[in-house]
Amino acid sequence: MWKRRLRSWITLTTAWRWSWRCRWAFTTVLWPSVETEVSMRVRLRTVAVWLRYLANTCVRLTVVQGLMKRPDWNAAIRQPIGIIPGGSGNGLAHSITHQSEEKGKPVNAAYVLAKGDPHDLDITSVRNGKETTYSFLSLEWASIADVDVGSEKLRMLGGLRFTVAFVNQLVFQRPEYPGKIWYLDEGENEEPHRYFKTHDPNSTDRPTMDLFDGEGQGPPEAAEPEDSKKGETPANDDKAKKKAANGGKWKELGGHFRLVWVMNVSHAASDAHIAPGAEFDDGYNYITFMDGSHPRKDLLTMMLAIETGDHMDKKGVQQVRTRAFKLVPERSTDLMCVDGEVVEGPYLEAQVHRGMARIMAVPRWQTKDGN
Repeated sequence: MWKRRLRSWITLTTAWRWSWRCRWAFTTVLWPSVETEVSMRVRLRTVAVWLRYLANTCVRLTVVQGLMKRPDWNAAIRQPIGIIPGGSGNGLAHSITHQSEEKGKPVNAAYVLAKGDPHDLDITSVRNGKETTYSFLSLEWASIADVDVGSEKLRMLGGLRFTVAFVNQLVFQRPEYPGKIWYLDEGENEEPHRYFKTHDPNSTDRPTMDLFDGEGQGPPEAAEPEDSKKGETPANDDKAKKKAANGGKWKELGGHFRLVWVMNVSHAASDAHIAPGAEFDDGYNYITFMDGSHPRKDLLTMMLAIETGDHMDKKGVQQVRTRAFKLVPERSTDLMCVDGEVVEGPYLEAQVHRGMARIMAVPRWQTKDGN
C-alpha cells in the first residue's frame, strides 16, 4: 500500500491540551522556541513531507528560518510542508483549503495532506540592515501590526481576540502612521521567473536581493521619472535615474497611513481574505493599504468586509502587486511584523523569490468544478 513519510511537529502554545492528547500519534512535540533548532538538524532522508499540527498562527516563522539556515537549505526548503490548523490565525492553511473551495477545518486540511501534491510556494526575503528573515505569509505595519501584537495577550478569546484588539485600536489608539513605501512597478504582462529555473538547484548560495541597489541607502534604484498618480511619485533621490534590473520603475507612496498589509497568499486568517488575487506561486506580494486622508469609519468599513474579500471595493482601499518593496516608518517606535512576529526597523526591504519552497495542496484542476 502506498504510504507517505511525515515529519510531524505539534507546538505547545495555547493548544497545549490538544497537543499532549495527540502526542502519541506524532513524532515530535515542541515548544515554539526550539522549532528553528529542530528544523535545522532533521535529516532530510527521513522526511517526505514536513507536517505541522496545531500550529497556532500558521507554519511558524521559526520553522522556515531553521530550514533556510541549514547548509543544505536548497534541498530542505523544497521538502513539501503540510499543515493541519489549530488555534487562531493559520493564514497559509486557510489559503490552501480555500483553493480547494473548502473551509479551513482540520479534517479538510488532513484530506489535502493525504490526497494533495507538492505545489510551489513563494518565499520573500526581508531585511532590516541587521539580518535577513524569510517570509511565506505577510508583512504588517500601522494599525494592523498593532492589532496583531496587541491581540497576543488576548489568546484566551480565540479568534475573537483580533476583533477586540481592533476595536481598542480604532477607538483609543493613534489613528495615523507617517512613513514611506517604495515598490517596484512592472507591466501587467510581466511574469517572474521561478527561482530554481534561474538559479542552480544544487547551489547553496543564499538568495540575493538583486532588485535593490545597496542596502538601506535611501529609496531603491528607479527608472526615468514619469507622470504619477495622486499620492504616488517615482522614487527621486540622486541615484534614482537608472533602470531597475528588470526594466520596471520604483514608485513612492508617502504620507500618513492607517493600514499597510502585505500578503504573499490570499488569507491572513480564516476570516481575513486580504488578497483575493494572490496565488501561492505567482511571484508577487500584494500591498493593501489605506492612507491617512480617510476617516476611521472607512477603516472600520474595510475591516468588516475582509472575511469575504469585498473590502477591495470599499472606499479608500488600494492594492498594488509587486516583486519588491521597501517600507520606512517615520517613527522608530512603530511596530512592523513579518508572519506575525515583530521585526526591528528602522526599515524593511523585501523581495519575492518565486516558487522557492513547496507545500502540500490540491492541484487547481482537481477542485470541485473540475477546473
